[in-house]
Amino acid sequence: MPAPLSEVLEFLEERRVKEAEVLPQFGSTKVVSYLGTTAEPGQPAAMGVRRLAGVGADPDETALHVVIGAALPRVPGRGDRVALSLTQASWFKGYQVKTFAAGRNMPEQRLFGPREGGTVLYGQHVYTVHPGPATASFFEQIPYADVAEVARELAFAVVAVGHAANIAPRFIYHHEVRDGRLVLFQGDVFMNKTFLNLQQSKATTHLIFDPASLEGFTFTGTAREISGDDEPEGMRHVLAGFTSAGMKPNRIYCVDVERWVSVDARS
Repeated sequence: MPAPLSEVLEFLEERRVKEAEVLPQFGSTKVVSYLGTTAEPGQPAAMGVRRLAGVGADPDETALHVVIGAALPRVPGRGDRVALSLTQASWFKGYQVKTFAAGRNMPEQRLFGPREGGTVLYGQHVYTVHPGPATASFFEQIPYADVAEVARELAFAVVAVGHAANIAPRFIYHHEVRDGRLVLFQGDVFMNKTFLNLQQSKATTHLIFDPASLEGFTFTGTAREISGDDEPEGMRHVLAGFTSAGMKPNRIYCVDVERWVSVDARS
């Protein structure tokens, strides 16, 4: 049975207060979220947070090995890939690691496998999360040593499974309840993989959790791009957050949440 809405709202308020000092130039009324998208219409990403047990590489560095402390949120089906966000949320710096897509000629053993106490994933592509010289290209060449350096400071990894699965840290600047349903508001600045996925599928998953306990919720729903007078209160909060950082969002999204599920590092 899902948690009552009152418990969810209390959790979001706790996160808002505790995360006021995360990148304070973006304002003090925000909640850190990890947004999962896919390129498959109507199919949201399956997401979870896992304890990070280690990062290494093949001797010839053909794959990055990331060990997490539990199973995947679900087993990848044909066409699915696994994405992991190794990101320091307090300064939004890190990397996203992706496996091959599962298929007839790509068995799941080349994506992930069992490891004592958890699961090992074989990353084939690495992308920067923080602004830097590699972020301008979808064909990045990231040294595995750079990923390992960031990973040493992390206790957890965020995981998503889905067709062209992608994970992006995002601030939720406002939320409200309409007829018993939760609505979330966020903004985007860059033309990135999140934007490209949202052109294919409006189904989204937001993962919000306490980085100390790794307990929280996934929120699955449908994203709508808004402008003008569509959602004046939500837009006001999003614009205020970006303006305080000297930025202007290119797109603002409203997510109508259809369900939420309690999660922890094992679920």
